[in-house]
Amino acid sequence: MKTQEKTTTNAFVNLYDSLETTKIALRQEADYIRREADYIEKTQKEVKRFGNGHFRPSIEVRTTSRKKSVKSKSAKPNRRSPEDLKTMMGQVLSWVGSNQGTTSTKIGAGLKISPADLALPIRKLVQSKKLKKKGERSHTQYFTKGTQITK
Repeated sequence: MKTQEKTTTNAFVNLYDSLETTKIALRQEADYIRREADYIEKTQKEVKRFGNGHFRPSIEVRTTSRKKSVKSKSAKPNRRSPEDLKTMMGQVLSWVGSNQGTTSTKIGAGLKISPADLALPIRKLVQSKKLKKKGERSHTQYFTKGTQITK
């Protein structure tokens, strides 16, 4: 009878150990799922914040740390000085003078400046009528003042 009791006791001990191991594994899995849910929630908030389709997760979302990024709402973006703007306008004007009918992408490639940084100087040159433009959006071609534009 004692052998049968030992066998039964050993079976219950093994079953209990197995249940404890399963419980630990389930807790670890639940923690992992919670972390993933937090990540998804943060990502969804970022998507809502950038609802216009331009989404790039902030560093806070991309890392798993709990630290929140500190962003000052009153911080102004860096602005170019008027001297830098005039210099850039002169560069653009001379480039377009020697390359009539060029686009802002080609101007940027020639001057090694991004087209986004060229937007303001080109707009000011067009407003001051030192440049003429033909076309729309990415197909806009720029010409200097004295050039005849054929349509």
